[in-house]
Amino acid sequence: MAFVPASALPVRPAVPVAEAGPRLRLDDMEGIETMRAEPARINAATGSREASLSRGDFAAIEETHLRIIVTQGVTAEPAPSLFVALARRAADGPNLSVTRTGERGRVDSKFGAVETMETGLAGSLNRTCLGFVSLEAAPVRLEGWLCAPLGQAPEARALVCALDRLSLDGHANPAVEAVFREADTRRDEGCRAAKPVTAAGEPAGQTGSIAVARRGQSKK
Repeated sequence: MAFVPASALPVRPAVPVAEAGPRLRLDDMEGIETMRAEPARINAATGSREASLSRGDFAAIEETHLRIIVTQGVTAEPAPSLFVALARRAADGPNLSVTRTGERGRVDSKFGAVETMETGLAGSLNRTCLGFVSLEAAPVRLEGWLCAPLGQAPEARALVCALDRLSLDGHANPAVEAVFREADTRRDEGCRAAKPVTAAGEPAGQTGSIAVARRGQSKK
């Protein structure tokens, strides 16, 4: 079967939502990477409401780059394959293309099972990323990718911890709020634990991870 580049897949632009709605945020974060929570919009192809969040610059190879898209109003109908979803998401907005795919896997997150796939993304440069899509979070679906710095392949554990910190910033409809509220009862304590320190004096962590904020380090 021939490889189909992302540029060959049709992308219908999304329409911004006029009324205010919840954005996304990542809790307990630190680091130099800029976080951007984008306003909600309506997917022109499906009519579903979407919100997205990015952290780090894809074009900055020294930065971890994370992009998460949360689709609301998902039904029980079969979703596109992970490859098709990634190709469309990469072309829509970030103007990236999928250049290769690799090993597939599955991890458990606070949102349930998540399918993963090693993915090569190309824009102003090429990066090795871990694409993902949630499998159990209807009426909400999570999609996106995590790219580790300096050309490294991100670890699945880093993705689990990134999703563990995902929260709503504002009120959503009751069904969506219920998904996030239930997910928060399954948070991974290991993602919030203090990181060990290496011999060089730097915190150790997963490749592609985004550090946990350190609290209460000084007393007045």
